[in-house]
Amino acid sequence: KLYHELQEMDVGIRDNHRQRQQKEVLQTLQKLFNGIYGKLSDLIEVRQTRFNLAVAVGLGINHDAVVVEDKETAKQCMQHMRKTRRGHFRFIPLNDIKTYPVSQELRRISGSSKPMMDVIKYEPQFERAVQFALNNTVVVDEINEARDIAYNLSSNLSGNSNDNNNTSTKRIRV
Repeated sequence: KLYHELQEMDVGIRDNHRQRQQKEVLQTLQKLFNGIYGKLSDLIEVRQTRFNLAVAVGLGINHDAVVVEDKETAKQCMQHMRKTRRGHFRFIPLNDIKTYPVSQELRRISGSSKPMMDVIKYEPQFERAVQFALNNTVVVDEINEARDIAYNLSSNLSGNSNDNNNTSTKRIRV
């Protein structure tokens, strides 16, 4: 038992060291280059603490992604990190990402569900990054409600909706 506790402490120390190192690299990048806004998770604020975990999970791999002005800024950052062999980030270039507004169908679902974008606050300039990361992600109070929504939406939408000549896929995360 003591051995496992020591292992957990060691993992925690390594994670803390890695986070500190990533923070230092990001600060360096912000000093060197213009157009770096910060990590997406730092640019949003969860309105109610009960949604903290849900938002962290909803952001997924974009939780620690760095929001930048454009692809060129992201390229400069990656070149610098490669040259110094420090840091590893995913980048969200505001001017170069495809985003879609939250589906209005999600707002009409009954129960406690609501689009995850509605449970957070962010500056208007970061809306594209938030839309990119969360798009049609829904937050609910109970797991059974999530299952019902996922089943009903997938059977009603059957994965696709046709728009005249072009087919677009609807993706809903619950």
